[in-house]
Amino acid sequence: DKFPFERHEQFRHPKHAFTKEQFEALIEAAKNHFIEIIPLQQSFGHLEYVLRQEKYKWLRETETSTGEICPSRPEAYQLITGMLEEIIGKHPDSRYIHLGCDEVYSLCECEICRDRYAGSKGKAFVGFVNRLIEYCAARGKTPILWHDMLEKCEPEELRKLDKRAVVMIWIYN
Repeated sequence: DKFPFERHEQFRHPKHAFTKEQFEALIEAAKNHFIEIIPLQQSFGHLEYVLRQEKYKWLRETETSTGEICPSRPEAYQLITGMLEEIIGKHPDSRYIHLGCDEVYSLCECEICRDRYAGSKGKAFVGFVNRLIEYCAARGKTPILWHDMLEKCEPEELRKLDKRAVVMIWIYN
């Protein structure tokens, strides 16, 4: 919520989001110091700043999963790709976009996902993530995602992960 969204300004933090001028200064400073900014837009979990809003609560995986979006709803994909479009557009020099996609613990808890993915969290995860990877790759960006959900995937689902993504490993402890 620190990104200075314009088309999705309802997601900007009211006090702590970058102003347009601050953001442009940051981009310029990075460029002048040979630093490539890799923007991170949460795309599956950690979406509390979006899904806490009344207008978007219906896109949650469950009523209590305040940060996790339901991968079975077409409107969820449209919302995330709309946010990605804006962020990608503001980072033309970055070769990458980080999609987050960690800690999506409530996968397949909604009835729609249980039916669509036969209760397979790995199938739900890889299916949605592959669509996001395709979206980003089609715009010339290499997507990055955290590894934690992938290590829980069934091997047959993991083999289906789009190879154009970079998986970033991090350890909790």
